[in-house]
Amino acid sequence: MEKKIQFYGKNFDLTEKVKDYIVDKVGKVLKQAGYMADDIRLIHVDLSRKISRSEKQMVRLEINIDFLKHQQVIRAEAKAFDAQSAMDEIEEKLENQVRKYKNQRKDVKIKKARKFKKSISEE
Repeated sequence: MEKKIQFYGKNFDLTEKVKDYIVDKVGKVLKQAGYMADDIRLIHVDLSRKISRSEKQMVRLEINIDFLKHQQVIRAEAKAFDAQSAMDEIEEKLENQVRKYKNQRKDVKIKKARKFKKSISEE
């Protein structure tokens, strides 16, 4: 899955520790939802550091997950004082979105099965 992840950093030093932390968290979310590496086209991670008006440095983390099936994209964004805190916020957002997407796919399959069953019983 490492080959399918692209990291971009603006005013941010992307260390291996930060990259590994993000990869572990995203992998955990996808594994819990039942996705395999073959289901994902690309994971785009964008990190940037900005100095706010109060002169505190804020880290902005954005993650986009492109799925192969149904051309679905899941996106989450968070701002925090460090990359780990931002990733912890995003983890929960991603879990909710992945669960929602997974349930939508399941509902479509059930509707199609019901429609097919109804069409057979009418004949």
